[in-house]
Amino acid sequence: MFALFAALPALAQQDLSLCKGGFSNDDLRVRVESAANAVVTGETEVARRLVKRTQDQLPCLEVLVARAPLAELAWLQAWLSYLDQDESRAARWARLGMVASGDALPAFVPPEHPFREFAATEPGTPTRVGDGRVVPPRGGGLFLDGEFLPLASGWVDTPGLLQVADEFGRVVSTSWVEGNTFPDELVGEPGPEARSPRWWTGTPADAVELASARGSSRVSVGRLLASGGLALAAGGLYGVAAASTAGLENATTEQELAGARSRVNVLAFGSGVLAASALGVGATVWLHDGAGFGLSFRF
Repeated sequence: MFALFAALPALAQQDLSLCKGGFSNDDLRVRVESAANAVVTGETEVARRLVKRTQDQLPCLEVLVARAPLAELAWLQAWLSYLDQDESRAARWARLGMVASGDALPAFVPPEHPFREFAATEPGTPTRVGDGRVVPPRGGGLFLDGEFLPLASGWVDTPGLLQVADEFGRVVSTSWVEGNTFPDELVGEPGPEARSPRWWTGTPADAVELASARGSSRVSVGRLLASGGLALAAGGLYGVAAASTAGLENATTEQELAGARSRVNVLAFGSGVLAASALGVGATVWLHDGAGFGLSFRF
């Protein structure tokens, strides 16, 4: 079984040179935004090259695809095909745009352009096809256009991005498919629907990444406040320690001197501990969000 899924990337038959630098959802967003801007400024050939390269590089994704930029890419393909007067191809990609974005046309389409009427009528409503049993890696799952697949079911006459994820949520294979024409290795005899992986929350990658970014921002602010509070406490305690040194000069007996010395030492030590804690908490913010360096691990 391990050998089977290790061989899956080869089934996609993508040019491995396209994946040398890696490809992420952020790359996808930047690329489709650039292509959409090229459409708006009339640089159709630039948009065409960007869209083609992006489509070719999507199988390099090692995470679940974000649906919003995938939808934008599909609409760009539909738009360019429409300009080429290939309405059949335009309709196929428009259906993927509908599946991934809920029918919403992108902003680059002019308000009065006939493409809007075409998109509203010609592609028709996307319909499902296929009910085979999916055969994912143990503890993993199959995903189409960023959504979990309980059955080997796609959309009629519509391209789709099929991804296979393992038990840890790592994508081990990404490839373009048509309808429900999935690789034979991923489909078994009809049977019960597959259970979603334990790590799958049912939330598309777009929302997960946005929530993660917001959560990271809230954590950073909290750490900064904690660091500041500890620093203030350290300064206050140090001030008390400094004031307590007067007791050393005013002591008249050995017992009073020992007590004053112990009090100053305890306060100074406590101030040092709080100062070190403030620096430690502040350093975690710098390491996580700052420009110095970062640490990451993959299991």
